[in-house]
Amino acid sequence: MVSNGKLKMTGDQPPALAKKDAAPVPAEKPIRKAPSVFWWIVAILFALVYAWDLFEAIANLLGVSSQIGRWNENQQLNTINTSPVPWAWLWGNTALPIVVFFAGLFVCRKRNPAILAIALLAGLGLVAALSLSIASVVGLLVPWSGR
Repeated sequence: MVSNGKLKMTGDQPPALAKKDAAPVPAEKPIRKAPSVFWWIVAILFALVYAWDLFEAIANLLGVSSQIGRWNENQQLNTINTSPVPWAWLWGNTALPIVVFFAGLFVCRKRNPAILAIALLAGLGLVAALSLSIASVVGLLVPWSGR
C-alpha cells in the first residue's frame, strides 16, 4: 500500500521483508567429537617411532656421560685437565622427542588422522635433524673426537 510516496507497512508483509527486519540468529558452533579410532592408531604408531628416538637419546645420555667420566679418571691420574660432561646438550636431546611428539598431538588434536600423520612425520624429521646436530656438537666438546 502506498501513501504519499512511501510504502506503508501492514501486518501482511512479504516473507522477504519480514526476515530482513528480524534480529540475526547467531550461528551454532559445531560440536567437536572425540578423536576417532584411526586418529589414535596413527598416534600410537608414531609414539613407537618417537620412543625409538627417545631410547637412542637415553643411551647417549648414559653412554656419553660414563665415557667422559672414564676419560676424566684417566686424565686425573695423569694430572691433565678434565672435560666437563655436556649435561645440557644430553638432557636436551633426551627431552626433544617427547616435546615434539606431544606438540604434534596438541596441534592436531582436532584434525583428521592424515593431517596428524603428516605433522608427526615432519616432527620426526625435526627430531632426527636436531639429534644429529646435538650429537655433532657433543662430539666437538669431548676431547677424543679427533679435532
